[in-house]
This record gives sequence, C-alpha cells and structure tokens, in this order.
Amino acid sequence: RIGFSRSSPRIPCSQHTTPFSISRAALPTCQCKSGRSHKVSLTNAVRPLTVLIGLAVAILVWFASQAIVFLPPPPRATNYDSSLLRPFLSADVVCLYSLDPTDRSSPGTIEHPSSEDPFIPRFHEWQVLGDTLIRDTLPLRQSLEEIDRAYQRSTIEFACFQPRHALRIETAGHTHDLVICYECASAQIFVDASLKAGFSFAVEAELPPSPTRMNSLLDAEGVTLAKPRKSQ
Repeated sequence: RIGFSRSSPRIPCSQHTTPFSISRAALPTCQCKSGRSHKVSLTNAVRPLTVLIGLAVAILVWFASQAIVFLPPPPRATNYDSSLLRPFLSADVVCLYSLDPTDRSSPGTIEHPSSEDPFIPRFHEWQVLGDTLIRDTLPLRQSLEEIDRAYQRSTIEFACFQPRHALRIETAGHTHDLVICYECASAQIFVDASLKAGFSFAVEAELPPSPTRMNSLLDAEGVTLAKPRKSQ
C-alpha cells in the first residue's frame, strides 16, 4: 500500500513494492526494509499524475462530444398559445416528416436547402429521413392536443433539442411548420419559415407525451425512423 506522511511524500520504489520517503536531495533514496539503499528514478512518481491528466482529458472530450448531440433548447416565445396549433388541428391533409436529430446544418428548408448540404433535404436545419401525407388526421390531432395539454401544465424545460418529427400544412396561402422533439419535450412553430414560438411541454414527475402515434403512421408508410439514443 502506498501512503503519504506529513513529514515527506512517499512514492513507490522502481525496484521494490515497499514505499520510501523522498529526501530533499535531487534523487530520492529508497529506504527498503532490507537495509539496502539505492538511488531511484522519479518515473514512478510522475506516472500517477500522467494517468490523472489523461483521465481529465478523456472526460473533457466526452463532454465535448455530448455538446454536439445535446443541442440548445429552442427559444421559448412568450406569445405562445394554443391558437398556434389550430391550423394543424383543422387541416384535412398534413405532411408528416421523419427527422434525423443528429444531423443539423445551417438553416434550410425543403424548398431552399442548406448551403452546407444542398443535396440533402432538410426541414429547418434537420435532415429529412422521409415523409408521408396523412389524410386521416385523427391520430395527429390527438397527439397535438396531448402536447398542448402538457404545455399548459409545463413546469420544467430540458437543455436539449433533438427533433425526430415535424408537421407541415398549407392553409390560406401560408405554410405552417411544427418541429417536435419528444425526447426533450420541446417544439418549435414556424409560419412562412419564420419562427413564431418555441416551447416546452415537460411536466415534472410525469412522463411526457409519446411519439407512438406518429411513429406508427410513419412506419405504416415505410418511412425510415431515426435511431433511438444508445442509452434508451
């Protein structure tokens, strides 16, 4: 066992398992129980520090990688209210998108792709994995009503935004888009490509609304779904 005394630090001997006291000389002398005395290298003393530095670097790299995945939450607009969801609730046809939450680029839309990836279809920065037109909109209306009810009771907001679903409708000459992150219980609403609201629908001590209905609609049409997080 390696121990440290208040009088002098102790490090492992390069030739013995017995710790020894470091003298104030340039090179420490091993005080072995056998009585033999010899000069030793400080390599073994530096090695634990090297391991600690390596561990610290590894932790920093991990946090940096998580920063790429856990993106900042959407802006929470003070002017959000249920009326912003009404166009989606009353629509006869809704385009449902499957998004890749790990592939984010500069702002872009289906009509005007991102300048960074002009050949990859994107929906407000996020890569589109597929889409389908929904004419039986009852499941979508139920999902949106569930989200709105959760918003009315929302008490917390998660520091992430990884959307896997989005809706688009055309009505009265305007385009309405809804980008949803069920994982972080957050959403964004756009009208004619302009952000109108960002809000959280997370309720403390309660499970957030589920994406099951939207996933079922996408899966029924053979649309690719984003892979769940490894921890899920």
